[in-house]
Amino acid sequence: MSREDEILTQICLGNLEAFEKIFKTYYKELCNYAFQYFHDKNTAEEIVQDLFYKLWTKKETLMIRSSMRAYLYKSVYNNTMLFLREKNTRRSVKLEPDEIEQTIVNEPDIPIQSDELDQIIQDTIVAMPVKVRRIYELSRLEGLKYREIAEKLSISVKTVEANMGKALKLFRKNLKGYTEVRL
Repeated sequence: MSREDEILTQICLGNLEAFEKIFKTYYKELCNYAFQYFHDKNTAEEIVQDLFYKLWTKKETLMIRSSMRAYLYKSVYNNTMLFLREKNTRRSVKLEPDEIEQTIVNEPDIPIQSDELDQIIQDTIVAMPVKVRRIYELSRLEGLKYREIAEKLSISVKTVEANMGKALKLFRKNLKGYTEVRL
């Protein structure tokens, strides 16, 4: 059993120290990751705090099939997309918050669209050239700044910027048509 599996088992058993260890290890980098979507520190922290709250309250039924890191990043991503969907729904439909929640729950296409979107994102990442994918992952998944990536890979910041531009261009191309929330 890996160290991460041991910690997860301890969290499932209600060990607060194990939970705090995961929290302290990942909180800051997850906030940085969420910040990339909102450019608002408070919203990013709210998304991450909500994730950890749910992680703790559902600890007895928690099942993680990937690494803890991958699980947390995917959860932040999913919570971010739900938050953005809710925000866009409020803006375009002008429903009250409880009506929005009911609309999202009753809308059968939303999980399918979310699954489709996740698959397109994963396919896009896999299709990236190795160097572009590595730079993208260091930036988006590990939360490194361009300067840090350049130092880590012994390349220039301009090279990092150019490769991130290529990655984002691929995403724009592949996600065309998914930029609006479909009701």
